[in-house]
Amino acid sequence: MKKSKPFTGLGDEGTSGLLGEGRFLKSHFRFEVLGSIEELSAILGLVKSALTDEALKSDITNIQSMLYGLMAQLSVVDPVTCEVPMITDESVHFLEKRMDLLSAGLERPAGFIIPGDSMQSALVDYARTFTRRVERRIVELDEMQKTANPAILPFINRLSSYLFVLELYTIKTLDRSSPTMVKK
Repeated sequence: MKKSKPFTGLGDEGTSGLLGEGRFLKSHFRFEVLGSIEELSAILGLVKSALTDEALKSDITNIQSMLYGLMAQLSVVDPVTCEVPMITDESVHFLEKRMDLLSAGLERPAGFIIPGDSMQSALVDYARTFTRRVERRIVELDEMQKTANPAILPFINRLSSYLFVLELYTIKTLDRSSPTMVKK
């Protein structure tokens, strides 16, 4: 087996490649979006490592895979010549179904939650707020150059909702308490 170096040096001039031909400046806004999605996946990795429920860990792994598909989709220079995994309505439905299961028996708080009732719920809230940042970045990218996939924004929006429900679920079932509210 031929051993390869862990670096290429191709980015030493401040450029990087996307899926397709050409090099682009690393300051290109698309790389900001892609980097934000990659950070979100890493944060979800922290969430997953803090959870003990195997079904929830599996959900997070599935979501991380979907995020990598989203990054591939947003990295395509010429969609005609490059096939990548797509975020679809089914991706949105997956999150909605999981929210329905997790929210059964949960009471939606009438106000804002102060994060930090436990390490697990705080990490989930961190992932949720970071998802909102990713959503803002994708909206901005969509304003600059249409992403062409109408399922992307609903997917990211549902992901933040899923994470909110997961935070409530974590507080109630794993921490066995009620969330700390801003107003008591």
